[in-house]
Amino acid sequence: MKKKICVALIMLSMAALTACSAGDSKSSSDGTSESNESAEEDIDAENDEPEYISDSEIISLFSSPDDYAGKYVKLSGKIFNGPQTEDNYSVYQAWYDPSTASNDFIFGITNPTEVFAVDDYVTVDGRIVGSLEYENIYGNTLTSLQIDAVSVEKQSYIDAVVPTIKEVVPENATATQHDITLKIDKIEFAEAETRVYITETNNSDNTFSLYTYDIRIIQNGQQIEQDSSSTSKYDGNYPELSYDLLPGASSSGIIVFPSIDNSTNFQLYAEGSSDDYNLEFSPFTFDISVQ
Repeated sequence: MKKKICVALIMLSMAALTACSAGDSKSSSDGTSESNESAEEDIDAENDEPEYISDSEIISLFSSPDDYAGKYVKLSGKIFNGPQTEDNYSVYQAWYDPSTASNDFIFGITNPTEVFAVDDYVTVDGRIVGSLEYENIYGNTLTSLQIDAVSVEKQSYIDAVVPTIKEVVPENATATQHDITLKIDKIEFAEAETRVYITETNNSDNTFSLYTYDIRIIQNGQQIEQDSSSTSKYDGNYPELSYDLLPGASSSGIIVFPSIDNSTNFQLYAEGSSDDYNLEFSPFTFDISVQ
């Protein structure tokens, strides 16, 4: 299996790989690693029931892949290289942390039922082969974690990068003024962010301006601004609320805040104005219960 990954990696044009090895193992006449292949066979024989590493071990996995050889892992990531195929074995390279382009891993799968592409987000379930050392065209020696995948599934950006740990669909979270309606559709809490899904509807005869960048959260007496440093709305292609909404139109979007306490109620605060300057709007406020 290591030979297949190595051959396919050499073919990966984007990484421009020129050589790869399996560490200090002895090589046979046909270039395969005898000791590694033997070890892999022993691992297969000994581990009929897959032993998966815990999420807390994943960082250690990237620093010491060989320590986990033979065990199984589920990893999400963003493909940045591939595919290349050798003998029905397709190989890809992905970032585990795409936001910082770090912790890359290489995975291969036999007879895949789906072809994946660069920029796809995937979840890989497979056996840890160990580390793979290779050299790029600049002469730099690089090492990557390699996985022999049992299955690979395409994921959304949210599921792969900022998965929801709690979802709240608030009841009666609708407010209307002068035929302008704002509705809080749902809130998704993730470890790295909080996503507020909002729909605005303009049933008036005038254009309505929702001050989308001024929408705020108040929790425990603290005002929380939107996360201006977040790249999720770009990387995840989140829908954006319209700032100016024409008569008879509606718009839905996601507002991204930093991660907040998902066990404490909070208030959402929004403001806007109409082209009819005779209309006065009070702030739209929503009391959100997370219980």
